[in-house]
Amino acid sequence: MPDVMPRSRLAIWFQAVRAPFFTAAVIPVFLALVYALWLKVPVAWPILPVALLGMIFLHAGTNCINDYYDYKNGVDKKTTFGSSRVLVDGLMAPRHIFLESIIFFILGSIAGLMIVAWRGPVILMIGMAGVAGGYFYSARPLGLKYLALGDVMVFLLFGPLLIWGAYYALTGTHSWPVILTSVPLGLLVTGILHANNIRDMHDDAAAGIKTQALLLGLTGSKVEYVLLLAAAYAGVGVMALEGILPWQTLAIFISLPLAINNIRAIIQVQDDNLKSVAAMDVRTAQLHMAFGVLLIFSLGLATICR
Repeated sequence: MPDVMPRSRLAIWFQAVRAPFFTAAVIPVFLALVYALWLKVPVAWPILPVALLGMIFLHAGTNCINDYYDYKNGVDKKTTFGSSRVLVDGLMAPRHIFLESIIFFILGSIAGLMIVAWRGPVILMIGMAGVAGGYFYSARPLGLKYLALGDVMVFLLFGPLLIWGAYYALTGTHSWPVILTSVPLGLLVTGILHANNIRDMHDDAAAGIKTQALLLGLTGSKVEYVLLLAAAYAGVGVMALEGILPWQTLAIFISLPLAINNIRAIIQVQDDNLKSVAAMDVRTAQLHMAFGVLLIFSLGLATICR
Protein backbone atom coordinates (compact mmCIF):
# COMPACT_ATOMS: atom_id res chain seq x y z
CA MET A 1 0.00 0.00 0.00
CA PRO A 2 2.71 2.63 0.75
CA ASP A 3 3.83 2.76 -2.87
CA VAL A 4 0.33 3.23 -4.35
CA MET A 5 -0.03 6.95 -3.63
CA PRO A 6 3.21 8.10 -5.35
CA ARG A 7 2.24 6.25 -8.52
CA SER A 8 -1.25 7.73 -8.35
CA ARG A 9 0.16 11.23 -7.92
CA LEU A 10 2.56 10.69 -10.82
CA ALA A 11 -0.32 9.53 -12.98
CA ILE A 12 -2.25 12.70 -12.18
CA TRP A 13 0.74 14.85 -13.13
CA PHE A 14 1.10 12.86 -16.35
CA GLN A 15 -2.57 13.49 -17.08
CA ALA A 16 -2.26 17.20 -16.25
CA VAL A 17 0.54 17.86 -18.75
CA ARG A 18 -1.28 15.95 -21.53
CA ALA A 19 1.91 14.10 -22.45
CA PRO A 20 0.45 12.29 -25.51
CA PHE A 21 0.35 15.66 -27.27
CA PHE A 22 4.08 16.31 -26.74
CA THR A 23 4.70 14.98 -30.25
CA ALA A 24 3.63 18.43 -31.48
CA ALA A 25 6.76 19.86 -29.82
CA VAL A 26 9.16 16.97 -30.39
CA ILE A 27 8.60 16.20 -34.09
CA PRO A 28 9.64 19.69 -35.34
CA VAL A 29 12.94 19.42 -33.43
CA PHE A 30 13.78 16.16 -35.19
CA LEU A 31 12.69 17.63 -38.51
CA ALA A 32 15.10 20.53 -37.98
CA LEU A 33 17.85 18.02 -37.17
CA VAL A 34 17.29 15.83 -40.22
CA TYR A 35 16.95 18.82 -42.52
CA ALA A 36 20.30 20.11 -41.31
CA LEU A 37 21.85 16.73 -42.06
CA TRP A 38 20.30 16.75 -45.54
CA LEU A 39 21.79 20.21 -46.17
CA LYS A 40 25.15 18.94 -44.82
CA VAL A 41 25.19 21.65 -42.15
CA PRO A 42 27.26 20.72 -39.05
CA VAL A 43 25.11 19.90 -36.01
CA ALA A 44 25.99 20.45 -32.35
CA TRP A 45 24.73 17.09 -31.07
CA PRO A 46 24.99 17.89 -27.32
CA ILE A 47 22.33 20.57 -27.82
CA LEU A 48 19.74 18.08 -29.12
CA PRO A 49 18.66 16.57 -25.75
CA VAL A 50 18.63 20.04 -24.15
CA ALA A 51 16.43 21.39 -26.94
CA LEU A 52 14.05 18.43 -26.70
CA LEU A 53 13.69 18.77 -22.93
CA GLY A 54 13.21 22.52 -23.22
CA MET A 55 10.42 22.13 -25.78
CA ILE A 56 8.69 19.46 -23.70
CA PHE A 57 8.86 21.56 -20.52
CA LEU A 58 7.46 24.64 -22.27
CA HIS A 59 4.69 22.58 -23.87
CA ALA A 60 3.82 21.09 -20.47
CA GLY A 61 3.76 24.56 -18.91
CA THR A 62 1.50 25.85 -21.67
CA ASN A 63 -0.92 22.94 -21.21
CA CYS A 64 -1.07 23.41 -17.44
CA ILE A 65 -1.58 27.19 -17.49
CA ASN A 66 -4.25 26.67 -20.14
CA ASP A 67 -6.08 24.24 -17.87
CA TYR A 68 -5.84 26.70 -14.97
CA TYR A 69 -7.33 29.67 -16.83
CA ASP A 70 -9.95 27.63 -18.68
CA TYR A 71 -11.15 26.35 -15.31
CA LYS A 72 -11.03 29.79 -13.68
CA ASN A 73 -12.90 31.39 -16.59
CA GLY A 74 -15.65 28.78 -16.61
CA VAL A 75 -14.68 27.33 -19.98
CA ASP A 76 -13.98 23.85 -18.59
CA LYS A 77 -16.81 22.23 -16.64
CA LYS A 78 -17.80 18.71 -15.66
CA THR A 79 -19.78 18.38 -18.87
CA THR A 80 -17.07 19.61 -21.25
CA PHE A 81 -14.61 17.38 -23.11
CA GLY A 82 -11.59 19.68 -23.24
CA SER A 83 -8.60 19.98 -20.92
CA SER A 84 -6.80 17.28 -18.97
CA ARG A 85 -9.81 17.13 -16.59
CA VAL A 86 -7.60 17.10 -13.48
CA LEU A 87 -9.36 20.27 -12.24
CA VAL A 88 -12.94 19.59 -13.27
CA ASP A 89 -12.72 16.09 -11.78
CA GLY A 90 -11.18 17.40 -8.55
CA LEU A 91 -7.93 15.46 -8.96
CA MET A 92 -5.76 18.54 -8.38
CA ALA A 93 -6.28 21.94 -6.76
CA PRO A 94 -6.12 24.97 -9.10
CA ARG A 95 -3.19 26.48 -7.18
CA HIS A 96 -1.24 23.25 -7.63
CA ILE A 97 -1.63 23.14 -11.39
CA PHE A 98 -0.73 26.85 -11.56
CA LEU A 99 2.43 26.13 -9.57
CA GLU A 100 3.13 23.14 -11.80
CA SER A 101 2.89 25.36 -14.89
CA ILE A 102 5.35 27.87 -13.44
CA ILE A 103 7.80 25.09 -12.58
CA PHE A 104 7.67 23.79 -16.14
CA PHE A 105 8.14 27.27 -17.61
CA ILE A 106 11.17 27.76 -15.35
CA LEU A 107 12.64 24.39 -16.36
CA GLY A 108 12.06 25.17 -20.02
CA SER A 109 13.68 28.59 -19.57
CA ILE A 110 16.72 27.03 -17.89
CA ALA A 111 17.14 24.67 -20.83
CA GLY A 112 16.82 27.65 -23.17
CA LEU A 113 19.42 29.64 -21.27
CA MET A 114 21.85 26.74 -21.57
CA ILE A 115 21.45 26.96 -25.35
CA VAL A 116 21.75 30.78 -25.21
CA ALA A 117 25.14 30.34 -23.53
CA TRP A 118 26.19 28.34 -26.60
CA ARG A 119 24.42 30.19 -29.41
CA GLY A 120 23.91 33.75 -28.18
CA PRO A 121 21.15 36.39 -28.29
CA VAL A 122 19.20 35.04 -31.28
CA ILE A 123 18.12 32.02 -29.25
CA LEU A 124 17.31 34.33 -26.33
CA MET A 125 14.88 36.32 -28.48
CA ILE A 126 13.28 33.19 -29.95
CA GLY A 127 13.00 31.61 -26.52
CA MET A 128 11.45 34.70 -24.94
CA ALA A 129 8.87 34.83 -27.72
CA GLY A 130 8.09 31.14 -27.16
CA VAL A 131 7.70 31.48 -23.39
CA ALA A 132 5.56 34.61 -23.69
CA GLY A 133 3.42 33.03 -26.39
CA GLY A 134 2.90 29.84 -24.40
CA TYR A 135 2.03 31.68 -21.19
CA PHE A 136 -0.17 34.45 -22.58
CA TYR A 137 -1.91 32.04 -24.95
CA SER A 138 -4.44 31.64 -22.13
CA ALA A 139 -3.06 33.67 -19.18
CA ARG A 140 -4.35 37.10 -18.32
CA PRO A 141 -4.12 39.97 -19.06
CA LEU A 142 -3.91 38.87 -22.71
CA GLY A 143 -5.63 35.49 -22.93
CA LEU A 144 -5.05 35.32 -26.69
CA LYS A 145 -7.04 32.11 -27.16
CA TYR A 146 -10.13 33.86 -25.79
CA LEU A 147 -9.81 36.55 -28.47
CA ALA A 148 -10.02 34.16 -31.44
CA LEU A 149 -6.23 34.27 -31.86
CA GLY A 150 -5.61 30.70 -30.74
CA ASP A 151 -5.30 29.26 -34.24
CA VAL A 152 -2.75 31.87 -35.29
CA MET A 153 -0.71 31.52 -32.10
CA VAL A 154 -0.59 27.72 -32.27
CA PHE A 155 0.51 27.83 -35.90
CA LEU A 156 3.32 30.28 -35.13
CA LEU A 157 4.47 28.61 -31.90
CA PHE A 158 4.45 25.02 -33.16
CA GLY A 159 5.37 25.85 -36.75
CA PRO A 160 7.87 28.52 -37.88
CA LEU A 161 9.01 29.72 -34.43
CA LEU A 162 9.68 26.25 -33.04
CA ILE A 163 11.55 24.86 -36.03
CA TRP A 164 13.48 28.11 -36.58
CA GLY A 165 14.61 28.01 -32.97
CA ALA A 166 15.46 24.31 -33.09
CA TYR A 167 17.44 24.66 -36.33
CA TYR A 168 19.39 27.67 -35.08
CA ALA A 169 20.06 25.96 -31.76
CA LEU A 170 21.42 22.87 -33.48
CA THR A 171 23.41 24.57 -36.25
CA GLY A 172 23.96 28.22 -35.29
CA THR A 173 22.71 29.24 -38.76
CA HIS A 174 19.48 30.45 -40.38
CA SER A 175 17.64 28.69 -43.20
CA TRP A 176 14.52 29.97 -44.94
CA PRO A 177 13.85 26.57 -46.54
CA VAL A 178 13.69 24.87 -43.14
CA ILE A 179 11.13 27.44 -42.00
CA LEU A 180 9.05 26.56 -45.06
CA THR A 181 9.18 22.88 -44.07
CA SER A 182 7.61 23.85 -40.74
CA VAL A 183 4.44 25.12 -42.38
CA PRO A 184 2.76 21.72 -43.00
CA LEU A 185 3.42 20.63 -39.41
CA GLY A 186 2.17 23.98 -38.11
CA LEU A 187 -1.02 23.60 -40.13
CA LEU A 188 -1.68 20.16 -38.70
CA VAL A 189 -1.10 21.31 -35.10
CA THR A 190 -3.56 24.13 -35.79
CA GLY A 191 -5.93 21.44 -37.00
CA ILE A 192 -5.71 19.78 -33.57
CA LEU A 193 -6.84 22.98 -31.87
CA HIS A 194 -9.47 23.74 -34.49
CA ALA A 195 -11.01 20.28 -34.14
CA ASN A 196 -11.14 20.87 -30.39
CA ASN A 197 -12.85 24.22 -30.92
CA ILE A 198 -15.43 22.77 -33.31
CA ARG A 199 -16.40 20.21 -30.68
CA ASP A 200 -16.60 22.91 -27.99
CA MET A 201 -18.47 25.59 -29.94
CA HIS A 202 -21.55 25.51 -27.71
CA ASP A 203 -19.55 25.41 -24.48
CA ASP A 204 -17.26 28.25 -25.59
CA ALA A 205 -20.22 30.38 -26.62
CA ALA A 206 -21.84 29.79 -23.23
CA ALA A 207 -18.60 30.81 -21.50
CA GLY A 208 -18.51 34.07 -23.47
CA ILE A 209 -15.16 33.52 -25.18
CA LYS A 210 -14.27 33.86 -28.85
CA THR A 211 -12.62 31.23 -31.00
CA GLN A 212 -11.97 31.05 -34.71
CA ALA A 213 -14.60 28.31 -34.92
CA LEU A 214 -17.25 30.57 -33.36
CA LEU A 215 -16.37 33.45 -35.69
CA LEU A 216 -16.60 31.23 -38.78
CA GLY A 217 -19.64 29.22 -37.73
CA LEU A 218 -19.94 25.48 -38.22
CA THR A 219 -19.85 25.52 -42.03
CA GLY A 220 -16.88 27.87 -42.16
CA SER A 221 -15.09 25.84 -39.49
CA LYS A 222 -15.51 22.68 -41.53
CA VAL A 223 -13.96 24.47 -44.51
CA GLU A 224 -11.02 25.66 -42.39
CA TYR A 225 -10.34 22.16 -41.07
CA VAL A 226 -10.36 20.70 -44.59
CA LEU A 227 -8.07 23.47 -45.85
CA LEU A 228 -5.60 23.01 -42.99
CA LEU A 229 -5.17 19.33 -43.76
CA ALA A 230 -5.21 19.72 -47.54
CA ALA A 231 -2.65 22.55 -47.42
CA ALA A 232 -0.29 20.44 -45.31
CA TYR A 233 -0.14 17.72 -47.98
CA ALA A 234 -0.07 20.20 -50.85
CA GLY A 235 2.77 22.08 -49.16
CA VAL A 236 5.03 19.03 -49.06
CA GLY A 237 4.10 18.23 -52.67
CA VAL A 238 5.02 21.72 -53.86
CA MET A 239 8.28 21.73 -51.87
CA ALA A 240 9.22 18.35 -53.35
CA LEU A 241 8.58 19.69 -56.86
CA GLU A 242 10.64 22.83 -56.14
CA GLY A 243 13.55 20.87 -54.67
CA ILE A 244 13.15 22.31 -51.17
CA LEU A 245 12.44 18.76 -50.06
CA PRO A 246 13.63 15.56 -51.79
CA TRP A 247 11.09 13.50 -53.70
CA GLN A 248 11.24 10.78 -51.04
CA THR A 249 9.25 13.01 -48.68
CA LEU A 250 6.18 12.33 -50.80
CA ALA A 251 5.95 9.29 -48.53
CA ILE A 252 3.82 11.51 -46.28
CA PHE A 253 0.90 10.64 -48.58
CA ILE A 254 0.89 7.20 -46.95
CA SER A 255 -0.90 8.94 -44.08
CA LEU A 256 -3.53 10.44 -46.39
CA PRO A 257 -6.24 7.85 -45.50
CA LEU A 258 -6.10 9.10 -41.89
CA ALA A 259 -6.66 12.65 -43.10
CA ILE A 260 -9.55 11.60 -45.34
CA ASN A 261 -11.26 9.77 -42.49
CA ASN A 262 -10.94 12.84 -40.26
CA ILE A 263 -12.27 15.12 -42.97
CA ARG A 264 -15.27 12.86 -43.55
CA ALA A 265 -16.12 12.90 -39.85
CA ILE A 266 -15.84 16.70 -39.66
CA ILE A 267 -17.95 17.23 -42.76
CA GLN A 268 -20.73 15.02 -41.38
CA VAL A 269 -20.97 16.71 -37.97
CA GLN A 270 -24.09 18.79 -37.34
CA ASP A 271 -24.85 21.56 -34.88
CA ASP A 272 -26.90 19.24 -32.69
CA ASN A 273 -24.24 16.50 -32.45
CA LEU A 274 -20.91 18.30 -32.10
CA LYS A 275 -19.87 15.78 -29.48
CA SER A 276 -19.74 13.15 -32.21
CA VAL A 277 -16.26 14.49 -32.98
CA ALA A 278 -15.22 14.53 -29.31
CA ALA A 279 -12.03 12.61 -30.11
CA MET A 280 -11.16 14.51 -33.28
CA ASP A 281 -8.41 16.49 -31.56
CA VAL A 282 -6.75 13.21 -30.59
CA ARG A 283 -7.26 11.80 -34.09
CA THR A 284 -5.74 14.92 -35.62
CA ALA A 285 -2.78 14.64 -33.23
CA GLN A 286 -2.32 11.05 -34.41
CA LEU A 287 -2.38 12.31 -38.00
CA HIS A 288 0.23 14.95 -37.15
CA MET A 289 2.45 12.27 -35.61
CA ALA A 290 2.11 9.91 -38.59
CA PHE A 291 2.71 12.76 -41.06
CA GLY A 292 5.70 14.05 -39.10
CA VAL A 293 7.33 10.65 -38.63
CA LEU A 294 6.96 9.87 -42.34
CA LEU A 295 8.42 13.26 -43.24
CA ILE A 296 11.41 12.81 -40.92
CA PHE A 297 12.19 9.24 -41.92
CA SER A 298 11.81 9.88 -45.66
CA LEU A 299 14.07 12.94 -45.39
CA GLY A 300 16.56 10.86 -43.42
CA LEU A 301 16.40 8.13 -46.07
CA ALA A 302 17.07 10.68 -48.80
CA THR A 303 20.07 11.94 -46.81
CA ILE A 304 21.51 8.43 -46.44
CA CYS A 305 20.89 7.45 -50.06
CA ARG A 306 22.54 10.59 -51.36
